[in-house]
Amino acid sequence: MRTVLAVLSVTFLVTQALPAEDRALVFLFGPTTEEHGRAAAHEAATVTQRWFQSPASSVEIRFTSTADTQQLGKTAQIKDLESSFVYAAQTGRQSDPRALANGFDRATLTLSHHAGKRLLIAILDSPVLAPDVESRLDATLAFCKENSIDVIVADISEPASKEPPAALLALAASSGGAVVRDLNALFPAVQKLIPMEKPAAVSEAPRQSGPQAFSVHTRFLRIQSSKARAEGKELGPMHGFLVAESPLSALTFETKGGSYQAQARVTEIVRNAEGKAVWQAKKDITIKGPARKLESRQAGNLCYMRELQMPGGQYTLEATVEDLLAQKTVNTTEPLAASPTTQGFDVSDVVLVRHLDDAVDRFESDTILQFDSKAIVPLLDPPYRANQPFDLDIYMVLYPDASGGRPQLDLDILHDGQSVAHSQLSFSDKVRNGVTEGSGLDSTGTQKHEFPYLARIPGAELSAGKYEARVTIRQNNRTVTRSVPFQVN
Repeated sequence: MRTVLAVLSVTFLVTQALPAEDRALVFLFGPTTEEHGRAAAHEAATVTQRWFQSPASSVEIRFTSTADTQQLGKTAQIKDLESSFVYAAQTGRQSDPRALANGFDRATLTLSHHAGKRLLIAILDSPVLAPDVESRLDATLAFCKENSIDVIVADISEPASKEPPAALLALAASSGGAVVRDLNALFPAVQKLIPMEKPAAVSEAPRQSGPQAFSVHTRFLRIQSSKARAEGKELGPMHGFLVAESPLSALTFETKGGSYQAQARVTEIVRNAEGKAVWQAKKDITIKGPARKLESRQAGNLCYMRELQMPGGQYTLEATVEDLLAQKTVNTTEPLAASPTTQGFDVSDVVLVRHLDDAVDRFESDTILQFDSKAIVPLLDPPYRANQPFDLDIYMVLYPDASGGRPQLDLDILHDGQSVAHSQLSFSDKVRNGVTEGSGLDSTGTQKHEFPYLARIPGAELSAGKYEARVTIRQNNRTVTRSVPFQVN
C-alpha cells in the first residue's frame, strides 16, 4: 500500500500564542431529590458554559445507572445544556451506592484517557455507604492520584451541617479537589482549582491527507439470553456481545499477482475489578481478495464479535488489533458495569449498524446479527460524512412484558444536547401470542419473547459535530431510554 502525505507550510508574520493546555471536565450525577437535581442541572449548565470559554476544553456527562455517555458541544445554548443535565439527574435519582461507585469508576477511567488538566464533578445527595462501597471509593482515590484527576463532590443533601461519608470527603480532599455544600459555591471551587482562560486567537492548522488513523474501538452490547427469557428466569448474569472494531484502511495491504492481502490479530480481554483476566478471545484474520476491489475493501471495517455472559460486577474491556505485516499494534480499554438481568419489560443496548457486505467489511463472529433475514454489522465508529446523505440505521431488541400493551417508541437525534429531529416509530408486532384465542403470532403457537427492531433514517444529511441517537420506549406505565453517540466528520 502506498501512502501519500501532503504537508503544507505556512509562514506567519505575527507572533503566535502558545497552544492552550487541554482540559477535560466530566459530570457525574448520583442520587438527588427532584428539586435538588433541577437546581444542580442549572448550575452545571452555567459551569459548562464558562468552562467552554477556555480553548482546548471538553465536557462530558457519565451516568451512574448505565454505561452511556454524552458529549456536550461548545455551541450549545444554556437551556439545551440544562436539559441534558436534568436528564442526567433523572437517571441518577434512583441509583444505589454501588451504582454510584460504578459511575465513579467509569468517569475517572474516561478522564484518564484525556491529556492536560482533568476534573470530575460529582453531584449528589450523600447516601449511606456500605463498607465494600467505601473500599471501592478508596481505590478510586488512588486511581485519581495516579492520574492527576481532581474531584469536586457537590453534596447538596440537607441539612448542610451533616457531613458527607468519610470516603467521599477523602476522595475530594485527598485528590486535590474540594467538597461543596452550596451550589452557588460550585463555580468558584472550579475556578480556584483550574482557572478559566480567555479564548485566544488561533490559526487553523493545515489539514493532512492520508489513510485513516490506526485505531480500535470496543463495546459490550447488552442483550438478553433467549433461553433464559423463554424459561422465565427471574435473575441471571448479564448477556451480550463483546465487539472490537478497527478501520481496514489502517492495515497494510500487499498486492501480488492481481490479489491483495492483509493480516491482523484481534484480541479481546475482560478483566475484573482486581485487574485479573476472567475471559479472553483471540483470532488471526487474513483479509484477501482481487486487487481491483481493494479500494472498496479499504472503506470497510474489521469487526470481531463474541457472545458471552458477565456476572454482576465491575470490569474493564480490552481490545487489541495487531497489523502483522507492518508489526503495528493499537489497543483500547473501556469500563463496564455488569448488572444481573431480570424478567419483565426491557430493551437491549442500541447500536448503529449497516447491512453486511462481504466485499467491504470483514465480520468475524460466532453469531450472525440479522434483521429481516439480512445480515448486519455493528458500527462503533461510523464513517458518516458532513453534508453528505447517509442511511442512519439504529438496531435494538425489545423484550416486552407479554401481559402488557403494544410498546410505543420515540426517536430523537440530538446535536450538542438539542433535539434536531424527532420521530414516532411504529411497532406492528403483536406482543402476546393469541393462538389459543384464535389469532397467533405464528402457526406453532409459541410465545415470542424478543423483537429485533431496526429504525432507519434514509438519506440523513447532517453538519459536522457530535450527535446522539436517543430512543424512548414505553409499555404501559414503564419507560426505558437507550442512546448511542456518534460523530459526523
